Amino acid sequence: MKWTNKGHEYDQLGERFKSLTAIYLFGAGVHGKTVYEKYNGKIHIKGFIDNNVSKHGGSFCGLPVLSPENLSLDNDEAIVVSTQPSYVEGIRMQLYSLGFSYAYPMQQFFPVLDAYKYGEVCLSSVSFLPTTVCNLRCRYCLNFSPYVKEHQVRPLEQLVQDLDLLFSRIDTLLLLHISGGEPFTYPYLAELVDHITARYGDKLGRLEMTTNGTVVPTEKLLTSMRNSGLYLTVDDYRDALPQHHDKQGAILELLEDSGVSYQILKADSWINLALFDHPKTLLSDEQLREHFNNCSVPWQEYRDGRLWLCNYSAYADIAGIVTSQDGEFFDINTLSTEDRLALVEFRLGYSEKGYTECCKRCSGFNNNLNAVPIAEQL
Repeated sequence: MKWTNKGHEYDQLGERFKSLTAIYLFGAGVHGKTVYEKYNGKIHIKGFIDNNVSKHGGSFCGLPVLSPENLSLDNDEAIVVSTQPSYVEGIRMQLYSLGFSYAYPMQQFFPVLDAYKYGEVCLSSVSFLPTTVCNLRCRYCLNFSPYVKEHQVRPLEQLVQDLDLLFSRIDTLLLLHISGGEPFTYPYLAELVDHITARYGDKLGRLEMTTNGTVVPTEKLLTSMRNSGLYLTVDDYRDALPQHHDKQGAILELLEDSGVSYQILKADSWINLALFDHPKTLLSDEQLREHFNNCSVPWQEYRDGRLWLCNYSAYADIAGIVTSQDGEFFDINTLSTEDRLALVEFRLGYSEKGYTECCKRCSGFNNNLNAVPIAEQL
């Protein structure tokens, strides 16, 4: 989205959120638990809503879990959809069909609420890469790791300085996601996890990490992940990479024995951003802004004191596929009190152009129909 009233894009919505007396959280799961623990007391949370009928009539975080069909909402109340971004629109359409017009994604609601009611900066999520090194060479890697000419293994001191800067400028980060490359190849990952837990726990909602399930974690890392409460996603590529089948089984056994919280993610297919195939240089600025808005990329990378408008654009820049321009990142180093609302807006997708240079070559994320095989190796 292109800024038209920088620092004031959410004035109307902010006033609406300030007037709310209570909310319900849609999603009695890990995301709902995260925002409940951070915001119970800042705003009255009356209960949870969930589509899982087995949860109806029970409780979650000590609050009742209701069916959306049995919910009654007052004018000064709203529903906040506390799920991963890909589910939000479907849930909002479901609620609209039931007559609920006040349903907001958590990724928008809490940053706007904090900004206008408390004068604080809340970011919904940040992607953070200790290294671009990966032990696989996936043809359709969304981080473009196989195409990076000079891989980065960032010094631990540099990562600590980066995070210290970020958390000194913001009040809440709902999700910090460690990615790569393959993060398990980073030699100081346990130390990084320990630092995050010790230093930023009061400002951080949840710490997550994704691994490709082919690198065995050290005992030290297992201990750090367990003690930090980190939530690990293990990608399941065993069908595509049968040579790693036994290794992933051993990794899952280690996670179980060590008490690390994890989920296994097995996708039917990947998407191809097609940066090498479909240049969109003939699109107008307005068409590129529409393309970016429809893309709805859920992640922004933070690196070297800069928050990037689109993480895939940031990865493409590292790989030398595109050259990012000024305005495609927000410099946290120079953040002033006057810029705090602009930072919130930037994280929610606003920028000077309303798109990135990468948009001229990218097929998009949520609006992408280019299905390709999982973990096909170059």
